Amino acid sequence: MRDSDGTLIVSRAAELTGGSAYTARCAERFGQPWLHVHPGADEAQAIRDFLARHRIRVLNVAGPRESVDPGIYEYVLGVLERLAAVNPDPGDRAAQVACAPVGPGRPPV
Repeated sequence: MRDSDGTLIVSRAAELTGGSAYTARCAERFGQPWLHVHPGADEAQAIRDFLARHRIRVLNVAGPRESVDPGIYEYVLGVLERLAAVNPDPGDRAAQVACAPVGPGRPPV
């Protein structure tokens, strides 16, 4: 989080809990912008607006673990795919996404 320009928290619940709520509190403490998206919102457009408004170049993506919320991986993947589909211009930096997966054997970056 500290090396990013902002944090995107993706969950399937409207209210943040556990580690996701802690992530939001940390972002606030560090003075970093953060956005929580969940089903029922226009996630892709909300994210795109967030990236542009805060001029985010390095985005920290957070949310519940797959072991806690089975199916969250597929949901997040869909959100990111919709985000990429919103912008047909490959030169628009606000829609470029680079992923650094975190998991067993993969240290956080």
